[in-house]
Amino acid sequence: MSAQQQATLASTGVQGVFIAPPGVRGAAMNIALAQRGKPYVWAGAGPANFDCSGLVLYAYAQAGMGGIPHSAATQQTMGVSVPRGQEQPGDLVFFGYPAHHVGIYVGNGLMVDAATFGTVVRVEALFSDYSGARRLGP
Repeated sequence: MSAQQQATLASTGVQGVFIAPPGVRGAAMNIALAQRGKPYVWAGAGPANFDCSGLVLYAYAQAGMGGIPHSAATQQTMGVSVPRGQEQPGDLVFFGYPAHHVGIYVGNGLMVDAATFGTVVRVEALFSDYSGARRLGP
């Protein structure tokens, strides 16, 4: 593996196998994971680049659930609230209130997200300012 390939792999965050549930949530999670390595761009909604809420919008739309707004704060009002510690892969996880960031939970305290300028879509640990989770779809 070349140095450039190693750097790209490292920049995509935690590696491993992430088991998605059946249905829309699982499909959205897998679609978001497939975007790893694509750059963060403010207001990006794919397919070449993403911001946090754009990644969620794109992944869920590709999974068959359109109509999700391009705003973490608005996404924070959708679906069903999930108590802390009961998050399941495919749930949306939020940071700040109103939310300034959103990711898609992949299990074991990790999320796939497009965090900030200079980064790429990657898997990383939940942030310390976690403010809740929401479940969309069945």
